[in-house]
Amino acid sequence: MEKFDATAVHTEVVEQLKEQALGTVRLYDENNTLRLIPVPTDDPNDPLNLPMWRKHMILATMILWQLGGMSMPDLPPGIDLTKPPPGGYKSIATISLLGSLPSLFMGMSNFITVPLCLAIGRRAILCILMTLTTACMIWAALSKNFDHHLAARCVMGIGAGSFESLSPLVLHDVYFVHQRGNAIGAMWTFSAAISYLFGVMSSKIVNMVGWRWLYGIFGILSALGTVMMIFFVPETRYVRAIQQIDGELIDTDAYGNIRVIGKVTDTNSTTNMVARSPSLGSDSGYKPRSWANDMKFSHGNVNWANCWTCYRHMLKAAFLPNIAWVVILNSICIAISISSLMTYAQPLMVWEKGGPWTVDNLGLSTLAMLPACFLSFFLSGWGMDWISKHMAKKNGGIHEPESRLPSLILPSIFTVIGSVIYGVSSAHTDQYHWAISLLGAFFLNFGFLSLNTSLSVYAVECYPRWAGPLLVMVCALRNVVGFAMNFKIVDFINACGYDGAFGIYAGIFGGFALIGIPIYVWGKRLREWSAGWAGLA
Repeated sequence: MEKFDATAVHTEVVEQLKEQALGTVRLYDENNTLRLIPVPTDDPNDPLNLPMWRKHMILATMILWQLGGMSMPDLPPGIDLTKPPPGGYKSIATISLLGSLPSLFMGMSNFITVPLCLAIGRRAILCILMTLTTACMIWAALSKNFDHHLAARCVMGIGAGSFESLSPLVLHDVYFVHQRGNAIGAMWTFSAAISYLFGVMSSKIVNMVGWRWLYGIFGILSALGTVMMIFFVPETRYVRAIQQIDGELIDTDAYGNIRVIGKVTDTNSTTNMVARSPSLGSDSGYKPRSWANDMKFSHGNVNWANCWTCYRHMLKAAFLPNIAWVVILNSICIAISISSLMTYAQPLMVWEKGGPWTVDNLGLSTLAMLPACFLSFFLSGWGMDWISKHMAKKNGGIHEPESRLPSLILPSIFTVIGSVIYGVSSAHTDQYHWAISLLGAFFLNFGFLSLNTSLSVYAVECYPRWAGPLLVMVCALRNVVGFAMNFKIVDFINACGYDGAFGIYAGIFGGFALIGIPIYVWGKRLREWSAGWAGLA
């Protein structure tokens, strides 16, 4: 019988600890076999052990939640929602508040909901937020004037805004490292595709049954997502079992990070260990997973210390150079995308070369954005995971977060080109066909969807032990900064023209995108330095 070398195992664990604390993980073993990271336990209640169909149901639920808020319907031009009673919009700038102001609430909601989900659990917070989103859809559909409509959308932003941080957090709980790119990419791709399909039909829906049914349809989808949340999404927050290796207690958290927490001879450590891991030191084994347990609103394991710790780490994360770069780049991309979606209809309705569009046909313009959804999934979902695994094999089986960055090259180029094309064509409708404007919109949406996925995955993998605080900073700040950049977009365009405004956007984005080159080259050193400085190592 082969002798077990505990010292060698302990040495390997310590080396993994040093690597994984910085976001580096061994994705392939010495036989070039793909490893499951995080390492699943034998516990049936471990979310990593959920059957694949259940994981896909969780993914589908997250997609429906995203549809409920991130895809809040934009009203076609010419629809006067303040009649009856008599009245109308004062200006286009006022209409733009329906798109810009809710993004501020979406960003701010992350600062509240994510710390709460770390303290209370994912499921309870998700149930509350999805119910709030559905209720606000009904409120918006029944609103009697512009002020009520705007208020409904802002509160809807609170309910739906946290999907950007909570959805990736839940998907990180249930999927392995080599699957996360696919899962998050699919979430963005299918939610955007469904939203664009409804965009194609929006003008017809408004003319046939009225603009209120735009909210009615999305409200039904949001309600469906809420029901799926209740029946198919269990609590995914999971405290993993502690292992004993060579006399030391080794803890593996939900993100696959390993750390030594004490000695077996330490009475307090052993007591805490037994409390957390029912299978260690006893023959009772794990409790089987049951629907009754999955259906619980909360499992009662409230730890408010996690909430306050999250706020401390959020403050530290704001000063991490690579995270600051992610936030700024993503913010600019979101600002460009939202600005184009808020302003594309006006030039189309007065286009000279190729003829103007009518209000009835404006929804068809979103057909140009549909291919961007699936191409972005190919690149930032399947493609990003393929690149990451390929680079890990070449790196001796070691996966570095920087392997996610090559997937940013194409969408960054498309974002710059798309911004210029959209701005120039919209400013000179007598020189360019309207198809050029739609091509620019396609480029911008491809860049937006791809960058959202790749940057979120990269940020979490840089400092996986603090995934929650990092997701808050990335998702919240990009919406807040994005709101600041597009809040006065109508006035900005009036002052600089479409070509001037979107040309400035392109230049700013391109400059920050180039910073990704030194981050790719010296990213690991940056992580080592910044993690030690911020106390995240």
